[in-house]
Amino acid sequence: MQTAGIKEVIMEQAQTPNRLDPIHRGHIRLRPDKPLRKGMRNMQKPTLHSIAKYLDTSTCTISRVLNGKGSQYRIAEATQERILNYVKKINYRPNVAAQSLRLNRTREVGLILPDFANPFYTNVAKYVATEARKRNYSVQIIETEDDTKTEIDAISHMLHCRVEGLIVWPVGLESKHFRDLASNAPPIVLVDRCFPDLKLSQVTVDNALSSEIATNHLLDFGHREIACFQGLEHTATSEDRVEGYRRALTARGIGVDDSLIIGDSFTQSSGYRSVGQLLASRPSVSAVFSLSNQITLGALRAFAERGLNVPDDISMVSFDEIDGVEFFATPLTVISQPIAEIGRRATEVLFEKIDGNDSCKEQYQLLPANLISRSSVKLFAQ
Repeated sequence: MQTAGIKEVIMEQAQTPNRLDPIHRGHIRLRPDKPLRKGMRNMQKPTLHSIAKYLDTSTCTISRVLNGKGSQYRIAEATQERILNYVKKINYRPNVAAQSLRLNRTREVGLILPDFANPFYTNVAKYVATEARKRNYSVQIIETEDDTKTEIDAISHMLHCRVEGLIVWPVGLESKHFRDLASNAPPIVLVDRCFPDLKLSQVTVDNALSSEIATNHLLDFGHREIACFQGLEHTATSEDRVEGYRRALTARGIGVDDSLIIGDSFTQSSGYRSVGQLLASRPSVSAVFSLSNQITLGALRAFAERGLNVPDDISMVSFDEIDGVEFFATPLTVISQPIAEIGRRATEVLFEKIDGNDSCKEQYQLLPANLISRSSVKLFAQ
């Protein structure tokens, strides 16, 4: 199915500000599972007005508590507890479709990821969903498979669904469609593969500094011939990590050999191919710095097939943790990204924008990552 361009979707929404996308109409039917309690038995189903009347408070107070904003509006904790206990007791569920039509809000945000198979993305997504749920929002998730056209179609789909905000891990090769979003669409936050020149809020780790730390770790163990297995070329993430690798070598007076920078994507297949290319051209290399967990898994498979052991035959540091790394025969030394913090920060910034916080400027946030030293780097004897 062809999807309208992002600009066309934005224009369509601007012309019909009060129309809710049909997929949201009538989505939820409220039928309490248990009989209604005292004071509400004559009603077909509970409403904010009937609850407020029964609890002798205002509908505004009820609404704020149910939307998780009780503390923000300084509603007494005892009052919040009383309201929450009561709505739970009567099995009250807000009519989300009716709220959406009345307020022109869907209480949904969109999350666009490059690759469901990569635990880094799915783990961060878990924290995004948790933060959204605290605010009574649901999350729509789409995978782009690292394809820019799919990414553009995914954004257009999200706009058609009238999500109130977007968190996107860009493919990272093109930014024009994000420029179109900058001033004419719902709030948007970019994560990981960012575009520093865009006037959009962006959250990522300090990739260059983290890679410099990782390369210095290998240098401290005496390694001088160090290969770099890079990710998708011309993306900010890969370029910054390669830059950190270059900086570390240069600072030690070691010339950068571009033939040791190998690879073309953040995938296992790229890591696997890179090992073959490296061993065919430079078998004397003593260490590898891999720029993603998926690249690392592919490289480890290739080393194993050739009977090479990490770290006895070659030392290795990986950018990103790998699930189950503690069960590896040789636990890997890694650059560990703050997954929970990335998810929380991105979601907090998005909701500040959704809530119309005028003090929330477009931000480019660089978070620190940590080196976790394990057993995959061996002292190199000169």
